[in-house]
Amino acid sequence: MDVYADSIEGLMGIQFGLEWDPSVLRLRTIHSLQLPGFSLGRHASSTPDSAMVAWDDAQLLGIQHQPDEPILRLVFAPLAGATRGSAIGLNQPMLFGVEGSQKAIMGVGSYYHPEANARLTTPGLIQTMHHQEGVLRLEVVTEVGRSYLVEMSHDLSPDSWEVVATFEGSGFSQSVEVSTREESQAYIRVQEVTGTIQ
Repeated sequence: MDVYADSIEGLMGIQFGLEWDPSVLRLRTIHSLQLPGFSLGRHASSTPDSAMVAWDDAQLLGIQHQPDEPILRLVFAPLAGATRGSAIGLNQPMLFGVEGSQKAIMGVGSYYHPEANARLTTPGLIQTMHHQEGVLRLEVVTEVGRSYLVEMSHDLSPDSWEVVATFEGSGFSQSVEVSTREESQAYIRVQEVTGTIQ
């Protein structure tokens, strides 16, 4: 699960907590390519069902990060025998900049097990997921003038995501179907892009 920091000048710190179902998921690691000096042992603590992350710029100057790249990547692993999905809930998010602090509202990831259906009540593009007879049906909230990519990965590494469907936004919730007949396990995400997909 990627964490982004958008529209903030001179990022000096970030803090947030996460919660999930420990019978479905475990947190494997957290790493960062943009936060200087970030380490799992110093800047994060976790229990089987939660984690707290707190990082600050040791020089107190504020870093200039790339807003289109994640500042943190959290890697989760599914537990064997899980029969349902688990939302990954965000709490107490805060960004600290050179001009003070800003509350941040971030997306929520979700693990989905092939034998279960899930309705997501937390913020995010995917509103519902339903799996039946080798087809995963996603209900996605859309905007006019935006395009949407449905991507699939088997291991969550940055270069492993493959586009499996594209569609244009209508301003209403739209249903999109993805074949899962050849997948024993996969991760699905929906990305929003500006303009029309060629």
